[in-house]
Amino acid sequence: KIMVVCSLGLPLFTALACFAEKVGWKKQKSFLIQTSATILLVLYYFILPPDIDDPFYHLQRYLLLNIAFHFLVAFLPYLGGQQVPGFWQYNKSLFLRFLTAALYSGVLFLGLIMAMVALDYLFGVDIDKESYFQLWMVIAGIVNTWIFLAGIPQNLENLNNVSEYPNGLKIFTQYILLPLVGLYFIILIAYETKIIITWTWPKGWVSEMVLWYAVVGILSLLLLHPLRDKSENRWIQVFSKWFFRALIPLVTMLFLAILARISDYGITENRYYVLGMAVGLAIGVLYFVFSKGKDIRIIPMVIFAIALLAVYGPWSAFSVSKSSQQNRFEKFLIDNKKR
Repeated sequence: KIMVVCSLGLPLFTALACFAEKVGWKKQKSFLIQTSATILLVLYYFILPPDIDDPFYHLQRYLLLNIAFHFLVAFLPYLGGQQVPGFWQYNKSLFLRFLTAALYSGVLFLGLIMAMVALDYLFGVDIDKESYFQLWMVIAGIVNTWIFLAGIPQNLENLNNVSEYPNGLKIFTQYILLPLVGLYFIILIAYETKIIITWTWPKGWVSEMVLWYAVVGILSLLLLHPLRDKSENRWIQVFSKWFFRALIPLVTMLFLAILARISDYGITENRYYVLGMAVGLAIGVLYFVFSKGKDIRIIPMVIFAIALLAVYGPWSAFSVSKSSQQNRFEKFLIDNKKR
């Protein structure tokens, strides 16, 4: 339980600390906000059962909160005002630092694993198999976190004036991500054409395909965002304009797929999550198609809001799915009683 609460505290306090630094809060005000967050985490500790995956919905709540707090880190320091350039530079730094930390931690883990294997086979040192997992937990939870946090930009205010763009990032996006987007799009449009011709309901797994297409495409747009206004990169504006328009029929197919499953079997937590992602994707599509501002900060904000709403309350994934399955069960009993 302590590890679970601390793992939530990492992104939450990172977001609050970066926000306090960005807006120039004094130590007293920052301390008050962080104290309030600490109280919430302590309350969450007492809500948790001794075993977090018994019942399983506690683990799902934890994962949803983790997602929400990580996306809070992405937008909270640059909330409000005309701060999109700084927002992009800040998240670019976080993205590259995440990849760097993963590389360093992975190499360190493999190196230590090889050393432990050598001690076992060469010197007969009996190393418990659980030690390998414990080593992974230490490196992934502590060492990787230290490496990542050490790379957070120090002066967040100055990032609004930074215009540098890593060439390797452009190559990765242009020659790796965009071809994947094109491949997914061709497959999905072909499948949607098949649906129209044969007049059959879309299969359930198409939801995952549409969501992956959207994730890869939106990530590509975010990574290329600062280059869109340069004359030699006008194609990025064209891609951005038509990508979200092309998503309209795919989002429609996504809704048809998940609503068909809900109509047949009711709402479960997993179907709630897919429906929530479909709603979030629809909000993003409508915003970028019809809005003039096209502020990319809306993407992490929508994900944060949907993940947080799914955790607690009568609208949460657990309350809605429980109510839906109870209603189906009652209807089943009533129908069979009549027979």
